[in-house]
Amino acid sequence: TLAMREKYEYEETEVLDHNRVGAYLFKNHTATAIEVTAAGMEAATIHEEINKLNNASNDIYWTLFED
Repeated sequence: TLAMREKYEYEETEVLDHNRVGAYLFKNHTATAIEVTAAGMEAATIHEEINKLNNASNDIYWTLFED
């Protein structure tokens, strides 16, 4: 909405039209389309991948402090 755009200082040109956006999950050499709606895209799938990346990042970081 306009009120939210103004609150967070987004320009109209920074808002994506969900009808013109495609999202894909790449896993095991396969691209799978993710449904995009006015509310966004399937979060569970994205959260799973983000959690994996965060876990790997933490493992790498804490390895720096091991003897």
